Amino acid sequence: MELYLVLEVISEFILATMSIIAILIIELTLKRQNKHISLLFLQLAILSFAFFNITNSLSILLVNRYFSHITGMLMFPCVLFMVIGINYSLKESYFSNILLIIIALGSLLIYLGFQLDAVYFDENNEIYRWDNAFMILAGIFNFINPLYLLYWGFRTWRNSPYHTKREAIIFFMGHIIFSFGAVVFLTLFLFEPLFIVLANITLAIGEGCMIFALIKDPRILHILPIHIFRIIVKNREGHPIYDFSWSDYNIRENVFSGFLNAVQKMSEDIMNIGSVLNITLEDGILNLNESEYITVGIVASKSSKSLRESLVNFTLDFEEEFKRLLKKSCLDINEYKSAYFLVKKHFSNYSTRFITSKKSLLYLPLEKNKAFKVIESKIRNIITDDNELKIIQEDLVKTPSSYNLEFLELYEELKDETEELNYNLLDNPDTDLQDPK
Repeated sequence: MELYLVLEVISEFILATMSIIAILIIELTLKRQNKHISLLFLQLAILSFAFFNITNSLSILLVNRYFSHITGMLMFPCVLFMVIGINYSLKESYFSNILLIIIALGSLLIYLGFQLDAVYFDENNEIYRWDNAFMILAGIFNFINPLYLLYWGFRTWRNSPYHTKREAIIFFMGHIIFSFGAVVFLTLFLFEPLFIVLANITLAIGEGCMIFALIKDPRILHILPIHIFRIIVKNREGHPIYDFSWSDYNIRENVFSGFLNAVQKMSEDIMNIGSVLNITLEDGILNLNESEYITVGIVASKSSKSLRESLVNFTLDFEEEFKRLLKKSCLDINEYKSAYFLVKKHFSNYSTRFITSKKSLLYLPLEKNKAFKVIESKIRNIITDDNELKIIQEDLVKTPSSYNLEFLELYEELKDETEELNYNLLDNPDTDLQDPK
């Protein structure tokens, strides 16, 4: 066997292994979150790519024509699932004009793949290669795949919030390297088979960059072109009981006064219980959902099916979590502060704190994010009550870390002074504490 064929087999097994690792990373890092449907199709696309590399390697190692047929046909599900996943990610609909073209060409690819003349035996290298129309169609799919991936990487980078921009750039660079290897080196492979090794190396580097970005911040996988700003919960009498704001980005107070007026005018003639109503405001879309005890509104840049589903699920969980308080018509906002964890549960798939620059109030650079964990750990040692700790954790997330550090420094100073005072009292129990004046 030629040396380049050995290198090709090794590199393709590496690519298959990296693809499986990428699937596991997606599954493990997002298993506790509401995983968007686009990720399911993207995982299927990655799995198809892994099988593509495995069957191609087996075709070379075993000199088996059937594996060569299967390898070419696997290009169809790989591209099909990828396009559906990206469509769902960008516009929450599987349909697009290119999808119709892919289905038509894919059906033809499968038909040609079952023909005996789809592959031929290369006597010089002693391997089976694609031939005739089957080779042309497989080559077309081989170009569609990286180019559409490049488009998705670009859109992900464009839509990513500021605090994930660095990981999004790495993710996008991975797509560029992957696409370069697939398009340029695989084109040169038609003239010189040795270029397949360089192609696989660049594909591995590109995929490695994507995996690294996913490990650093898995949220870049499901950055939707939707920005959520604020969520408000009112009881049926119209009293506010919960209010959470992600960001002050490009949103004015008239949005929220519009929300208040809209809720006051709501009636069952306009909005049925359990349904979601969208109201277009000057600076965004107000999504309203009404249940038996509460009305929930969320202001976002636009409405979407997934956002409406998240809103309905949040409403149901909020009502279930605080049903006892709602039945008593409790208006104490502090009683509902633990709803922050419901916000994290249902709206983790959306860009939060949509910051545009380092001057934004809520921006926390990497070193402060590390300090945040230290601060939270110290507060756990101070606060023993779980309910109080949850409330403080919620405020801690929204408070600049410098304030938290000042609080802890003051606490340590007071603690030291108290200990010193107690020590002096123990040494001199007869000492009277007099006014220094």
